[in-house]
Amino acid sequence: MKNPSAFLLKSAEQERMSHAYLLSGNAKERKLKSVRELLRYLLGEYTDTHRDVLWVTEGPAIAKVQEIRRFASLTPAQSPFRIVVIQEAQDMGKESQAALLKILEEPSSSVLFFLLAHPAQLLSSPLRSRLQNIPFFSPYAEPNKEQEAYVKELSRLKKSSLRSRLAFAKEKAEDAEHVISMLEAWQDRLHTLFLEKSRVSAFPVSLQTLLERMQESWLMLRTTNVNTRLALEHVLLAL
Repeated sequence: MKNPSAFLLKSAEQERMSHAYLLSGNAKERKLKSVRELLRYLLGEYTDTHRDVLWVTEGPAIAKVQEIRRFASLTPAQSPFRIVVIQEAQDMGKESQAALLKILEEPSSSVLFFLLAHPAQLLSSPLRSRLQNIPFFSPYAEPNKEQEAYVKELSRLKKSSLRSRLAFAKEKAEDAEHVISMLEAWQDRLHTLFLEKSRVSAFPVSLQTLLERMQESWLMLRTTNVNTRLALEHVLLAL
């Protein structure tokens, strides 16, 4: 999606909005700006203290989700909608996500939800299925020295033999946190390639597969006890 902010505004203008959105991707400031622009359109003179807006600045705990439920059950006070904005939604625990899912399963025509999350894969599949995903990605930022080293390593591995890649996975398997950081840097680089290539042609299937595997392995390492070596090999086999 080339202009996600314009898409959201057009949906509002045409009165074709979904009841719940997932604003995914690494462009945090663009997401915040887009939400505020949309709220100004929907509510007129908008401030973060508007009576019909509940702005949650971090992934909510279960008690906060209950507050969200109470807020969403009330009739709008000053406008056509009650609006819930949740920043850092990826930090929600499983219990909070399950509770929020129950709210989204009973949508009200007068309540809109906006969840801002990166990476979105930390949200459960059932929760994501209830949200219309609007991706916001920024071009690749100038990497720090550690990230630059990871990207150079990726370039080297792409040119190496399968035997060398598997040896690399075995060598790095003892440090899961290092592998997680490395996969994050690799994903950022591929997201940039996606943005660059999507302007002129379709994203190559091989790169798309590689990015999907990076995301899968990163998520498994963050949320399960998956074997680090196997998770990294899953990525390296797609190079």
